[in-house]
Amino acid sequence: MSARKMNAKVSMTFNINVSVGKCRNAKKFALQEIKGSLIKHYGRLWLYGEEIIRSNPGSTVRLDVDIMPDSTTLFSKFYVCFKVVRDGWLEGCRPVIGLDGCFLKGIVRGEVLSAVGRDTNNNLYPLAWAVGLLQAVKERCPETEHRQCARHIVANFNKRFTGQEYIKLFWRAVRASTVEKFRVENGVGESFNSAIRHARRRPIITMLEEIRLFVMERIYTKRVEGMEWDLLICPTIRKRIEDLKVKQRLWGVTPCGYQKYEVRFTDVAYGVDLIAKKCACRIWQLTRIPCLHGVVAISYLNHDAETYVSQSYTTETYLKCYKYSINPLNSSDMWPDVPYHKPLPPKRRRLPSRPSVKRKRDAIERELTGPSRQTVSRRGSLIKCGICKELGHNKKKVSI
Repeated sequence: MSARKMNAKVSMTFNINVSVGKCRNAKKFALQEIKGSLIKHYGRLWLYGEEIIRSNPGSTVRLDVDIMPDSTTLFSKFYVCFKVVRDGWLEGCRPVIGLDGCFLKGIVRGEVLSAVGRDTNNNLYPLAWAVGLLQAVKERCPETEHRQCARHIVANFNKRFTGQEYIKLFWRAVRASTVEKFRVENGVGESFNSAIRHARRRPIITMLEEIRLFVMERIYTKRVEGMEWDLLICPTIRKRIEDLKVKQRLWGVTPCGYQKYEVRFTDVAYGVDLIAKKCACRIWQLTRIPCLHGVVAISYLNHDAETYVSQSYTTETYLKCYKYSINPLNSSDMWPDVPYHKPLPPKRRRLPSRPSVKRKRDAIERELTGPSRQTVSRRGSLIKCGICKELGHNKKKVSI
């Protein structure tokens, strides 16, 4: 609740007129009473980490601090990864991890780095999260294949090569499936950032707890949801197959061997091998889901396209992701004591002007989504003063 809304609510409820400044001070006092001071929050991070390890054995919790020249200990980074979440990702999720960061919106500024995977229903699967961006992925995983976000690449690309035609060519190259080095991935990290947008305004332990509760409840909800499915494959994958079946009517099939076909539409043709589960467009090999040309060849044999989907997209595999549960934590007065120095909050660095709360969109995003609201120019209209009601000037200055 903003200070102005609080002012209006107090006036309507108690018939008392108070200033906005008093409401702002009351709100600040109430937040400190409920959530505790920043020093108290950061000082209990060691206890919070120990409680996670106690209640969820095998989980990974890391707290890094900075020792200053005057021997004070300042908070640096905090990392959490629950063992049950890691085991669920290893058993049932696709071997892809998306890394993304977002800024905190509270009093102490910082960043939240999230590692998010994808389950077999093509939904996000939160894997781990940390406060404090770590530039150590390439150092720790040098042999792992790394890919960059296409939207950020096109934003940098547009700084050097302007024009809509270049952008269209770029996205055509990104979505190309016949060239192995190009591939596009939806922003699972951005989806996770959107889910925790309210938690990012909270003090650090409150924020970490809201993220933990979100993931804990999500795992349980997804497990209950998957147990109700009476399907061979997950609903999202099934809908994708059904959409391809609608588009297949324009394509023709010519057999050329044992379960080998040439699928053609006008002058475009692709070779399909149903035994090897391959298509010349390479979408089937990349996603392990039959592409449009594969669905056309499968329908030619009156077979069910769902039986050609990889085992990793089945309901059975989906339930493996969510068969584990995060154990609950006790209240803060029951957390175990640890013999470590309590870290202090990091030094606050206030930037000029009013802090921004909303995410700043790139110019490319603004062009794609269009203007946020329709505006009408006042050019050519007569100015009317709000005090004397005369035309030709306003109450601030005389028009020339």
